[in-house]
Amino acid sequence: MTENSHKPNWIRQSREEIFSSDYVNLYRDSVKLPNGETIPDYYIVNYGLGAVGIILEDDDGRILLVEHYRYSIDRTLWEVPAGRIDENEEPIQSAKRELLEETGFECLNLEQIGISHPMVGNSDIIFYFFKGSDFKKISQELDDEILGLKWFSKDEIFDLLKKNHILSGLCQSCLLHSIV
Repeated sequence: MTENSHKPNWIRQSREEIFSSDYVNLYRDSVKLPNGETIPDYYIVNYGLGAVGIILEDDDGRILLVEHYRYSIDRTLWEVPAGRIDENEEPIQSAKRELLEETGFECLNLEQIGISHPMVGNSDIIFYFFKGSDFKKISQELDDEILGLKWFSKDEIFDLLKKNHILSGLCQSCLLHSIV
């Protein structure tokens, strides 16, 4: 199936901005369906330019994860290095910046390995996934939000997933794209 192989004709009749900030926007659309019916309150959450996730795999096949506290769920998790795409930044530039900020690694070769729209029912957010090679540690300074770094074997990562220690959808999707 191609991107637009079957695109029903949903027509936005109106849009009301409910909330707006630098991080997130909430809209209420009135949408006319192909059968003529109208959905008067179709809510869309817009997170701006999306986010990136990066897989670094060393010569032994281990993958680098960052330890991160997540206030929204009050838990500390293991995640791939990841972050928001800034204004006027291409996804690959964001991936290089986030990798350096969160891990201290510079990556000379980043390849896009996939994308994801994780909340297609009510959001247009897009995640871009990258896999890096030819990398080196150039900084010991990390974002304040990063609690630690650790290299994990693929078996250890599968174990973390089974035990629900990797809960971020971005992280799970990025890891899946890196092993398929």
